[in-house]
Amino acid sequence: MELLRTIADHRELAGAVLVAICAGLGALVLGRSTARAPRFLGRVPRRPAPWIVAAGIFVIAAATTYVRPRLPAVHDEFSYLLAADTFAHGRLANPTPACAEHFETFHVIVEPSYASKYPPGQGLLLALGQVVFGHPIVGVWISAALMAAALWYALAARLSRRWSLVFAALGSLHWCATSYWSQSYWGGALAATGGALLLGGALRLARVPTAAGGAALGLGTALLALSRPFEGVVACVAAYGYVLVVWWRTRPTAPIARAALPWAAIVLALLAWTAVYDTAVTGDPLTMPYSAHEARYTAIPNFHFLELEGELTYRHAVMENFWNGWPRAKYEARHAADPFSIAWSKLLLYGPFYVGWTWLPFFLVGLASRRARGAVAVVALGAVAIWAETFDNRHYAAPYAAAVLVVSAVGAVRLLAARRAVVRGAARGALVGVALWTAASAAADPFGWQARWPERRAQLTGWLEAQPGRDVVFVAYDYSHTPAEAMSDWANIEWVYNGADIASQDVVVARDLGDASNREVLRRYGPRRGWRIVLPAALSSERITDALEPYDGGTDDAGSAPDGG
Repeated sequence: MELLRTIADHRELAGAVLVAICAGLGALVLGRSTARAPRFLGRVPRRPAPWIVAAGIFVIAAATTYVRPRLPAVHDEFSYLLAADTFAHGRLANPTPACAEHFETFHVIVEPSYASKYPPGQGLLLALGQVVFGHPIVGVWISAALMAAALWYALAARLSRRWSLVFAALGSLHWCATSYWSQSYWGGALAATGGALLLGGALRLARVPTAAGGAALGLGTALLALSRPFEGVVACVAAYGYVLVVWWRTRPTAPIARAALPWAAIVLALLAWTAVYDTAVTGDPLTMPYSAHEARYTAIPNFHFLELEGELTYRHAVMENFWNGWPRAKYEARHAADPFSIAWSKLLLYGPFYVGWTWLPFFLVGLASRRARGAVAVVALGAVAIWAETFDNRHYAAPYAAAVLVVSAVGAVRLLAARRAVVRGAARGALVGVALWTAASAAADPFGWQARWPERRAQLTGWLEAQPGRDVVFVAYDYSHTPAEAMSDWANIEWVYNGADIASQDVVVARDLGDASNREVLRRYGPRRGWRIVLPAALSSERITDALEPYDGGTDDAGSAPDGG
């Protein structure tokens, strides 16, 4: 057991050791091998993308028999689920709810409409799962399957269809099999799909302008705009720039209009949709929901080299404490740090997830290959974009995942075709080691992270929904008795999340803003039973229902309950 714990604590190093051992054995045993793909792939159809999609959906659906859809636990996930519920109701945005101040929460705007701040791509996928299959998580699994096909499409622009299938499978296992990209509502796979289509279309267009290449370029652009706009713009600059440079050098004989027409049709449709959506949410076709939210709720710049623009005022102490807590501390540390230390901290976070020690030799060789130049351009500009951002999450770089995979795959195939037999054998052995480690990691490390508080919240709302009648739960926050060592776990608790149609819910969760304001909620959303709960103290109760106090609105009109400690 101690050995297993040591391996788990140093998994990247353990993977590198396994790959090194396989590479050594390969150099001894497989020295005469060539760069041919495995023989069992000989029957791969000429256009296998639809089959990859079907296989991806089947595999991910089969995995759900033992991977239980997890409860949302990150602020962002609730926001995406609100977007999904909004679209499932047939709306782009919801009217501002009555007593809106009681429903203000993280990553959500309540004025001039009630909606998620995020681009609509992930919400649309979740809505697909909710409406068609009965659960939003199915939309996430579908996005993972689509990502597998898109990775193959990008790889097939530079490799044989057989090798493309091998590396698309490895990439999907590594990023999507059981990770939060496919097992949470936070996103990742959709942006990776957009990046793969963008890159695959650009690499094909650089060779010859075609309608299919232009359509892929346009569709990739649209998916990136609907999922990760900033990182998507950077990926587009790199991909489009690569195509234009190659065209300027080679002067393609095929008419460029052949590719430009489908691309233009998709991009124009995207711009029209974006204008309609922004107008529905913010009232202005040129103001994104994200921008409207940031202007109202956070003064922390998204880029660490920018200066703070001033202080914002908040209605709720819990939101003020959050935005002036770790986000501000993160910004101040990054703003004061030197560029090299920032780059090193980013490398330590993103490097193991996207490349790691197991893929590193292939990746380094691919960087020097002419066949990978387009992908290298995307990786290089993407690294600059990630370096500039104040905050970090692995899915922020999802638009560049396909480019990283193409670079690594090109490097691997180049080593497999090396002149020296010992290099070919070592590369083949290393590739076997990478495949074994990737599959083992995906099977042995299912995504199981789950904070405690979402389960307690679900228990409470489930108990109330089982009772006859309807309810309002007023949530207050009091951190004055919270031990310092527990603050890191409890500071990000947020129970005030609701669906798109608050008035129709059996259980409404609202902020406790004092008796006078609370009575207005009971009046506007009644008749309902009233309850009150104080967090995080309630989480210490043996049964969460024991911490629930009946509440009738009180009698003191001047009363005011603190919500943030």
